[in-house]
Amino acid sequence: MTLRIGVLETLLELHGVHSLKAKRGVIKSLLHKIRQTHQASVAEVSHQDLWDLAGIGVVVAGNEPAALQRRLQKILDEIENDGRVQVADYQTEIL
Repeated sequence: MTLRIGVLETLLELHGVHSLKAKRGVIKSLLHKIRQTHQASVAEVSHQDLWDLAGIGVVVAGNEPAALQRRLQKILDEIENDGRVQVADYQTEIL
């Protein structure tokens, strides 16, 4: 059995947010939802000092690359369906 790691990195644009405090509220809520729904490790990994952008990293573990890719796609779909943010860019990788 081989441990595989699935990684999703996203660059998000935040609309209607005009302060770092407001950004923190949106991002904190989104990260909590991903953790609870998908049992994934997730963190804001870049653009912490900008109020209109956020870099989010998500990691999932498993042994089947195809299953990991499906999980990452479900997480990306959930982020894309969140009306508070727009996905500007993303990449996935299975290690």
